[in-house]
Amino acid sequence: MIRPLLLCLVLFPVCSSSVDAAITITITPDGSGGTTYSFSQTLPNPTTSVELAAISGARIDLPRGMFDPIVSGGPGYSDTTGGFDMIARFQDAGSGITYDVVTLTISNVLSYAFFGFQIPFSAAPGQTSVQFDLLPSAPVGLGISPDVLVEGTHLIGSALFGTVTVNVIPEPSSLSMLLLSTVALMKRRRRNTCRTSHLTE
Repeated sequence: MIRPLLLCLVLFPVCSSSVDAAITITITPDGSGGTTYSFSQTLPNPTTSVELAAISGARIDLPRGMFDPIVSGGPGYSDTTGGFDMIARFQDAGSGITYDVVTLTISNVLSYAFFGFQIPFSAAPGQTSVQFDLLPSAPVGLGISPDVLVEGTHLIGSALFGTVTVNVIPEPSSLSMLLLSTVALMKRRRRNTCRTSHLTE
């Protein structure tokens, strides 16, 4: 019993971690009804044209699958837009201008969702390319209920930020249930294996 449980505890962070992602956003419950957001960068963000950055508004698009459509609302609701203190800071390598992530917008029908910056993209004189680098920052909590988010790993491709991976970590109680169900499944498979080998003897 102990060995499979330890195996699950070891494998869970591996399964939930990102692979080949430029920007990873890890969301964990804060224990008080909100969530804590942590940004990390595992690969250099792509270099793109100034024109593309201006069109995008230099925002970070988010996977629609990370939001629960029932909890988030529906056609009868308006778009959800919230502002907060900086939870991440990016710097344009060309101009040196920094962009702080300070808003979250979610479409009422989940057709789009994105983190927004405090200012529009602005190129330096003669600048032709853009590359946003994540600057180190501590995890920040937001008053967004974990119920609005779908547990698991969600991916989306971005011309400005490479692959954006969002890891939504479950509540501790949900994690315990996941581990217990995994252990039960492993025990059932072991019994079935033993039974099959007994029948073939």
